[in-house]
Amino acid sequence: METTWYGKIAKSLVIFGSGIALTACAVAAFRYWKRKDTKSIDEGFEDVSKVSAMKQVFSYLNLDTC
Repeated sequence: METTWYGKIAKSLVIFGSGIALTACAVAAFRYWKRKDTKSIDEGFEDVSKVSAMKQVFSYLNLDTC
């Protein structure tokens, strides 16, 4: 069974197009994951800095209740 030239071109285009689609999905998923990861990291810094500041104040005043 011999394939024609337009059959080979169509097959090549399908393979090439699916590669582009797979790459686009991978890039979009990576960007979503990276954005989600950075948001979760940024949320806790304010609370940690407040606790750290309170501990410094208490240690300065010799009040080790925290």
